Amino acid sequence: MKKLVAHPNALIVDDDPVIVEMLNTALEITGLFDGIHKASSYQEGKSALKSINFGLIIFDNNLPDGKGFQLLHDLRHDLSNKNSQVPAIFTTVAITPEMERDLKSLPHTRFLPKPYVIENVVEIMVELLGLK
Repeated sequence: MKKLVAHPNALIVDDDPVIVEMLNTALEITGLFDGIHKASSYQEGKSALKSINFGLIIFDNNLPDGKGFQLLHDLRHDLSNKNSQVPAIFTTVAITPEMERDLKSLPHTRFLPKPYVIENVVEIMVELLGLK
C-alpha cells in the first residue's frame, strides 16, 4: 500500500487499552500512517481533532466522559475543523436505529459493529481511503 501524503496521521478514540493496542498494531502494519495518535476520552479526542490533521479517525462510542457518536457528529457538522471530512470508522456494541440512520447520512463514515476482527477494520479503511 502507498503512504498517504496529505494527512499521514491516524487517530484512535477508544478507552479500552486492548482494542487501542490492536488497532494501533493494525494501522502500523499497513504502513499508511506516519503518526498514530490515541485518545482515551471524549475531551482528549476533541482536543486532538482541533490541533492535528488526520487521514483516518476510528471512534468508539462509549467513552468515560461522553459519547464517540456525539464527537463524530459534532466534527462532521463543524466545517471550520480541518478534520470535518476525514474518513472515519465508528464502532460500538449497541447501536440505536437513530444512530444507524444518522451514521448513514454522515459523509466518509462507516459503521463497524463490535466485536470485529482486525481484517474488517483494514478492509473498511482501504475502502474509505480509496486504496481499493
